[in-house]
Amino acid sequence: MKIKEIHIYAHDLPVKNGPYAMASGVVWSLQSTLVKLVSYDGHVGWGETCPVGLTYAEAHAEGARSALRVLAEGVLGADVVPGRLRRQMDACLNGHNYAKAAVDIAAHDLMGKSLGVNVADLLGGAVTDRVPSYYATSVGNPDDIARLAKEKRKEGYPRLQVKVGGRPAEIDIETIAKVWEGIRESGMRLAVDGNRGWTTRDALRVSRELPHVPCIMGQPCNSIQELEKIRTQINHGIFMD
Repeated sequence: MKIKEIHIYAHDLPVKNGPYAMASGVVWSLQSTLVKLVSYDGHVGWGETCPVGLTYAEAHAEGARSALRVLAEGVLGADVVPGRLRRQMDACLNGHNYAKAAVDIAAHDLMGKSLGVNVADLLGGAVTDRVPSYYATSVGNPDDIARLAKEKRKEGYPRLQVKVGGRPAEIDIETIAKVWEGIRESGMRLAVDGNRGWTTRDALRVSRELPHVPCIMGQPCNSIQELEKIRTQINHGIFMD
């Protein structure tokens, strides 16, 4: 099955009750890019790439769209089988995986529709029929975030992500402590997401002053190298974006 057409669409997603505040800045809307693949036998597949603003990661909407315009010329007529398509994309353009992902998603969708199966089945089958949801706060006043955490606890959210960083560490420490005090009897799981907004010193200080708060830290520092330096000194788990 080969690709006859590729269409690229821009679509802005406004942040409800925005802006959404992170350590790297505020976001009023997200610029999403949709990719539509059409095969010669008439099947259609859709994919999407949506970087979070201009300062969050080394990816942005205009970069994705520019890369996709280059890729579009190379994938027309290409085999839609994802592995083969990926090699074709790599032959056209080095890197830019965040743009290639939209084509890859669309290819999987296209294959699933042509075979009459779920994409999950193409990837080996689903292992669960439920995915726990979570609520992510913005960076905000400690009392406001603690109050919001209690509201989300009452609404039944099993997980909470609190945004921190981009300000004095003591304010983040106060925020995390107050949030935990309000949810600790609920069984909610807590993530503290710095979005690269802490120095290594900040991350170590927060972890050492809050050993009683069982949270996981999301990308607290800017680079892998910084996280490697503090990993053996920190009391909490770390995940990276």
